[in-house]
Amino acid sequence: MRKTFTLYFFLQSLLLFSQTTIYVNQNVQGGLQNGSSWANAYPDLQQAIGIVEEGDSIWVAAGNYKPAATSDRSISFQLMSGTALYGGFNGTETMLHQRDPAANPTILSGEIGDTSLRADNSFHVVRGKGLGNNTLIDGFTITNGYSFGESTPLTLDGYGAGMLLEGSPALINSQPVISNCIFARNACYAGGGLCTTWTDPDNPWLGENLVNPILRNCSFQYNRAYFGGGAFYVNSPSGIGDTLEIWDCSFTDNHVYLWGGGGLYFSQTENTNVRLVTCLFERDSAPQGTLGGAIYFGAVQSDSTMATLAMDSCVFRKNIASEGAGLFYAGEVSFAKAVDFYCHMRSCLFEANKTTNGGSGSAYTISSAMGGGKITTEVTDCVFKDNLAGNFTTTIGGFGDGESKTRIERCIFLNNRDVDNPNEICLAIQCGASGSLTTTRKLHTRINNCLFGKNGGGIAALVGDHNYAKTEVTNCTFFDNNEYVFVKSKINSSQQGYHNDMYLNNCVVWELKTDGIRMFYNNDPNLYVMYGFHVENTMITVPTGFWQWPGAQQVFGDGVIFNEYPQFVDTLVNDFRLQPCSPAINAGNNVVADTFGLTTDLLSNPRIFLNTVDLGAYETLDSCITIGNHETQDALFTIMVSPNPTTDGVTINIQPQTEGNIRVTDPQGRVVQESRMLGGLAFLSTVGLQYGMYTVQILSKEGRIIGLRKLVVQH
Repeated sequence: MRKTFTLYFFLQSLLLFSQTTIYVNQNVQGGLQNGSSWANAYPDLQQAIGIVEEGDSIWVAAGNYKPAATSDRSISFQLMSGTALYGGFNGTETMLHQRDPAANPTILSGEIGDTSLRADNSFHVVRGKGLGNNTLIDGFTITNGYSFGESTPLTLDGYGAGMLLEGSPALINSQPVISNCIFARNACYAGGGLCTTWTDPDNPWLGENLVNPILRNCSFQYNRAYFGGGAFYVNSPSGIGDTLEIWDCSFTDNHVYLWGGGGLYFSQTENTNVRLVTCLFERDSAPQGTLGGAIYFGAVQSDSTMATLAMDSCVFRKNIASEGAGLFYAGEVSFAKAVDFYCHMRSCLFEANKTTNGGSGSAYTISSAMGGGKITTEVTDCVFKDNLAGNFTTTIGGFGDGESKTRIERCIFLNNRDVDNPNEICLAIQCGASGSLTTTRKLHTRINNCLFGKNGGGIAALVGDHNYAKTEVTNCTFFDNNEYVFVKSKINSSQQGYHNDMYLNNCVVWELKTDGIRMFYNNDPNLYVMYGFHVENTMITVPTGFWQWPGAQQVFGDGVIFNEYPQFVDTLVNDFRLQPCSPAINAGNNVVADTFGLTTDLLSNPRIFLNTVDLGAYETLDSCITIGNHETQDALFTIMVSPNPTTDGVTINIQPQTEGNIRVTDPQGRVVQESRMLGGLAFLSTVGLQYGMYTVQILSKEGRIIGLRKLVVQH
């Protein structure tokens, strides 16, 4: 990151000290109109482009500029390598930092013909070929490029209606900088707003040459594409040593009609590195039968290839597709090709994305087909909430030979539901693999420090013939996830030589809607069995009828706490932290946490606080002191609860004297008794309460909890 910023600011400095500044203002009155100053500015941007040389800058004042004064749709604003094109001036500035593009919109428009028609607009508003990394365009709105329907995919006229960037034999890697630009209401066959291509179908003998623009603080709005990439179509790999970078950009309300990638479509992904940082994808769409509402990462095209996709602090909200509404990755379908794909999502939000046909992956779908490649997926510190799908919120899997490794850590899955019926099954995570009689696929999934709350289901691992699946779930919290919580499913009925095991350790599982079959679902073609599930050091609800199924006795190992409420802080507002008196505190296995390298919890607090790890996703930084008549909460208060255990009631005495309230909550966290405390004294009746463990909450008059005690009621 430091290297990238250093390069960027060096480039800015280089351009600031360029050879000549050429001025353009379509509203200039009089003067020499030779571009030498604002007073002598060119009225036409094409005049400046016609004389610009490497090292020069063009400053363009606010206005609406068109590439052609005629009806020739093939004419574009042609970017020149090594030059800088700046918009956003009011026509008085002497320093670059004085401009304000928002206050001075500088529009490059393809609306060259009849304003009531789009079919006569420019094929490409802006075009560039073989642009070096000292080339910059900054501060423009690029709009109304149109080549939707007239051209075929065999010519470049149908690509990049807003901007088309081409590779060149004269430059191995074209890497211009595009910053502070808006691409709006452009439409074409592929890449409505922007398209990069390393091949020229009009001149195939020129070969293939890389194109890797750097995008910063750009906005793509209401762009359309027939095939792919409503906003941006990438038809060039980055190359092994290079990265396509997109920083601080937004993709909103873009749409594709035929294939996929309402926002971004990556076509040539062999030997490619892509990095997206703090980008927004909102309301991008691919309709029924298409893939990747926001992003489609397409099939690779050459043997033994690799591709990486890194997304940091990106937001995917309200995107729509038939599958993979946020992200869809598809590996090559050829048996002869091996695909290694690495995907890392960090601190991303997937919210209210939707699949239209009930397919999987409302947040993302990652799959590779055939060829023996490897998928490595790391998802850390991400939130998945309110997404709608038919089967799964997230999907990771593959077919044929190969290996899939997935690590999901410190993530939240909350209220993800079925697209048509919120009461139907829609699991939060599905990791799957399918082999055949001659192929083997290995699937290893680790899920650590995650919360699964109020979803249409929990976690599924699907396998086929000759597959090996291992799913390890550690220090996770599950609450009210419909009926199917943990699923080990077989893809077909033959199932020759398959292995599928799921391990739960240091977890909290509070699931009251399920039964014995659905809590641990193992769809043997002939009967229900529980073999292959392994649970240790976990607090869990065990439904009625569970023990009758074969293998049920073998599911549970050491350290399991059955049917005891974990005492969450407040499930109504989705606060699944543990209260200080929760029986899940200090009930875990440190060896397990250490084995999986868990140093922090879901909130990035220390994973082990009071010598022993807590169960679930959260580590509590306070604990309830052992029951007794005299207990010290801290240095400020001495709290006496007597008698304890009790049959009829307790007296509470706090020194020094204070005022406030006393509450008693049951194992489900519900308030069952409450009394006013005056002068540090209170009496609570326990008549009518069932036998069991309760929690006494001592609150100051401001409502702050100043003490927590366990209370045993017996009759």
